[in-house]
Amino acid sequence: MCLRSNFTLTNAQEIKSLSQCLIDVDDRKLDKGDDECYEIEIPPNLLIRNFIDPIEAIVNHIYPNIQKKYKDEEFLKSRAILAITNEVVDQINDYILNIIPGEEKEYFNCDSIDMTDVATTECFEAATPNFLHSLKAS
Repeated sequence: MCLRSNFTLTNAQEIKSLSQCLIDVDDRKLDKGDDECYEIEIPPNLLIRNFIDPIEAIVNHIYPNIQKKYKDEEFLKSRAILAITNEVVDQINDYILNIIPGEEKEYFNCDSIDMTDVATTECFEAATPNFLHSLKAS
């Protein structure tokens, strides 16, 4: 998060309060209601209203004009969408990939092994994601 010139003390206090509330939920410090759910009041200025597709609405709000600005590093690195599950992250990523021009490219991450040029996979069977996550590269 970065500070903007039109950032008011009230906005800062609301964001700080919401941030602390989210931390408290994560730390299980808030009381649950009778339905075993947390109730969090989100400041109205942080809500996106009047939409049909929630993913389209949040992408358009956080990344306005992304079809033209998707290669602008400053534009991209100053924004983020947080999601509670990887399933939602995948839905958001799929939506964005469908609206920006060009072909989709897939990159491997640290828990994947490129097996395209490997004659036998036996030697790599022990390289599970848990093993790969345990490596401490320098």
